[in-house]
Amino acid sequence: MKEAINEAYGTYEVPKEINQLIQLENDLQKEELSLARIGLIPVNQFESLICNYPPDVIFFAETGGGGIHFGLLTDFTSVSNLKQTPIVCITPTNYPPIRLVARNIQEFLNLASSVPYVEMLDSLWSLSDLEQKNELFREFEKDSTSKWQKERQSIFSRFKKDFGTQQI
Repeated sequence: MKEAINEAYGTYEVPKEINQLIQLENDLQKEELSLARIGLIPVNQFESLICNYPPDVIFFAETGGGGIHFGLLTDFTSVSNLKQTPIVCITPTNYPPIRLVARNIQEFLNLASSVPYVEMLDSLWSLSDLEQKNELFREFEKDSTSKWQKERQSIFSRFKKDFGTQQI
């Protein structure tokens, strides 16, 4: 997998947060858990994305549903430091299919840890009212089993600790 990552990132240095995300997934899998439980799966197969997605995006995670991916926008290599590059969400079935979700990787991680399920970042962009967002969160929690909620809370706790995220 390391070889595939190095090839996908080309001349760019892989941000430590991406390596941490992969390491957290590996650690969780040893406990029969996964970041998939929070809707943020590290990408480990890059070749299948080449034909379907923008060439100036380096993908680092997917949600596990609907072809939704998150990536670093390189702006055709005009960006020098991937730690400061914008994060986009690619959703092929939505309009627009590409949306800016964060100014950099740390802001993305903060956003990811602020929702009950990371895939929700795709639908939140269209909601301007805080009450609508909170209602979406309540509905999601209501439809989750207690075991699932407990596992998700445990994973988010580790995620927040590992990345030092702040609630947004």
